[in-house]
Amino acid sequence: MKKYYEDGFDDQSLEKLEDDIMWNKTQQRELKDRIFIDVEKFESQEKKIPNMLVSIKQISLVRKLTYSVLAFIILFGLFVGSAFVSPAMANVVSNIPYLGQIFQSKPILGLINDELKEKGYNIGTIGMRYQPKKVIEVSIEGSDDYYKEIKDDVEKIVKGILKSRGYDAYSLNVNKFVAKKDYVLKVANTNVSKIYTTNVTRVTVNATKADKGTQIISTITEGLMSKKEYKVTEVGYTSKPLTFIIKTSILSSDPTAETLGTEIESMITEFVTSEEISSILENEPYEIIVNSKDNKKIN
Repeated sequence: MKKYYEDGFDDQSLEKLEDDIMWNKTQQRELKDRIFIDVEKFESQEKKIPNMLVSIKQISLVRKLTYSVLAFIILFGLFVGSAFVSPAMANVVSNIPYLGQIFQSKPILGLINDELKEKGYNIGTIGMRYQPKKVIEVSIEGSDDYYKEIKDDVEKIVKGILKSRGYDAYSLNVNKFVAKKDYVLKVANTNVSKIYTTNVTRVTVNATKADKGTQIISTITEGLMSKKEYKVTEVGYTSKPLTFIIKTSILSSDPTAETLGTEIESMITEFVTSEEISSILENEPYEIIVNSKDNKKIN
């Protein structure tokens, strides 16, 4: 069972926060170099001023003060900047609920796509599937040599993005993009068998106005399906009446089933009653159903 503190954060959130603010050796080195460069500039300017008499103790004091001020400024800048990169740090700074953070952020697949394209990689497709297992798939377009050259880098980037959001429920499959072949239709009768090949040139889609549930269900799906701790296997909804239906992998006989169901319900309630989502739902009544693996309500 997770331990919660008075500020509303649990052990996992605090551990994630600690990971987010830990600097690696490269960052420490860069900070140190930046401070030394600025101090050297300060002292070189000081030497150029004529008739300035400064004792060794005074120079030492100036150096210490400069170190302290520069370190504080850089540390503060890194802290504030990390709030826009790290979900855990953002949660501390703004205390936005988990699903609210996702709603205000770019969907995970869009984030992965943008990052890989920004790096200049030739990506064919990026997709996600939930059954039979939760998998994110990235297809690399190009020659076999190109695929082998960048495959490890692509995996590292995608895993880093998933980790930054705390998404641990997905496995990752990076493969070589294969163009889809023409559709083949085979028509047979008693006398002759013919094979027709056709190229798909146009797809007609009937557009309908999105209902209220459609506008928020993707956020609920991403948030609940992406973390192992929620044990969610399916997310759905009905529009009339508006009902959110969550299915989990936990059995109703599990002693923690009711606790899990209540936690999921509370998370969704907090999200849909927020100011931003309330304006979308326009006070429409809703119901939340969380089911166990054996299809029993656990909330």
